[in-house]
Amino acid sequence: MIPTTTTPLFSANQKRLLLFAAILLSIVLISIILKQLASILKPFLIAVFLVNILEPGVSFLSSKKIPRALCYLIMILIVFLCLYFLGVLVYANLEGFTKNSLAYENKLNTLFGGMLKRFGIIDSTSAFKLRDFSFLKWLPTGSLSAFFSRSLGSFFDLLGNSTIVAFFMLFLIAETHLFQTRIIKAYGNEKANSILKIIQNVSASVRKYILIKLFISLGTAVLATAIMAFFQLDFYAFFGFLVFILNFIPYIGSIIATVLPVLFAFLQYDSAWTAVWLMIALIVIQNVMGSILEPQIAGRRLNLSPLIVLISVMFWGWLWGSIGMLLSIPILATIRIIFENFEATKTLAVMMSEM
Repeated sequence: MIPTTTTPLFSANQKRLLLFAAILLSIVLISIILKQLASILKPFLIAVFLVNILEPGVSFLSSKKIPRALCYLIMILIVFLCLYFLGVLVYANLEGFTKNSLAYENKLNTLFGGMLKRFGIIDSTSAFKLRDFSFLKWLPTGSLSAFFSRSLGSFFDLLGNSTIVAFFMLFLIAETHLFQTRIIKAYGNEKANSILKIIQNVSASVRKYILIKLFISLGTAVLATAIMAFFQLDFYAFFGFLVFILNFIPYIGSIIATVLPVLFAFLQYDSAWTAVWLMIALIVIQNVMGSILEPQIAGRRLNLSPLIVLISVMFWGWLWGSIGMLLSIPILATIRIIFENFEATKTLAVMMSEM
């Protein structure tokens, strides 16, 4: 009998191309779905991470013989009271900024106009406005306050939907005790233990990251606010709040948190040297807290590649705005830990790690 040979339908290169096309198509479809469901998924993910943050406080209160349900209620009230007072603080600062925004914008035009005239780029008799440049046409019409309001829009939108976050948190807490039982019933003891171990690893790692980042960001914000108050920078409380929030965004956040108050200082102070000294002080604080103290406390932290972190921040920022940037690292860490626990995806986990 003559053996028959079958020609494969696709060559090895064609299979690779098909796999790449399938992955690319999946990413596009998932991105569209995530974009469309942003109003539901953002509050839900915030609720998931808040429940993780509350767990140490709940455990502490439980050790004092307080019922666990009441412990969660106390911690949720503390979180939302903090958010409320932060909202009041930011609103008060933005209101003050709105009153003076046109004066700041005029001073900015004068500063840049003077520099351009000095170097002969524009005529010394012509009036200069930043908005005349085509690449700045994206700036909203009106005063600079509108720009700040729009930039922080997604964050305030989340605060406005805090009721939805609270409801998600209550349902997540209610489901916590039933979740383990359901996993065991669905998969049996042996497989359930493996699944629960992965979930515990994810929760522990993400909780550790969030808590360390919370305390480091809070410490950085307190020190930066004190320095800005010492230099008598206008709206120093608002800029301190920005330092706290932006420090949750790796690499980019701390740069923005330093640049914004320094740029404002150049507008406010008559002497540029005052702004320079403020910049030096803020850079020192950011480096001591972020580059020295945080690694000492967190060790290797979440073991994520800086390049992957940057791509993740940019992707989630494009997808969900500033809230997406804040959530990007916990989401990325969760994906890496899940990949690490399955043979088929261990290679991807290694590629995502810092090594």
